[in-house]
Amino acid sequence: MAGQFRIKSMDAEAQGDFFALAREIFPKASVKLEKNDEVLLAYDKKMAVGFVHLRPKTDYFYLQGIGVRPECRKQGLGRALLQMAFAKTTARFGKNGLALRVNASNAEAVRFYLSAGFSLDKFSERVWMLRWKPLN
Repeated sequence: MAGQFRIKSMDAEAQGDFFALAREIFPKASVKLEKNDEVLLAYDKKMAVGFVHLRPKTDYFYLQGIGVRPECRKQGLGRALLQMAFAKTTARFGKNGLALRVNASNAEAVRFYLSAGFSLDKFSERVWMLRWKPLN
């Protein structure tokens, strides 16, 4: 259950935790932080076990990435991170929402995002652009 994890905004001291976790979960990805990016990190005791990485655009957040250690999956942590990202998005951008790209072949990720309230915005054969907007 997600309640056993502590989620907090990343500070300068936790950047090493973020990069180590991102490299572990997505070894082929090139993860970069820009000046105004926001990262939420989830901890189990003192170990980082999940993150969500948001990049502000003109009037919305772009979800750069979300990841959870394999042994911590299926416990609601990804959804808890996404809910916190939704709250940050609504507080900062109101109704403009949150966008992301996902490989169309990544069925598990597509199901996760659609079940979390994202809808299809644009698509090609290989990549889908999904968007989440608050209901009110």
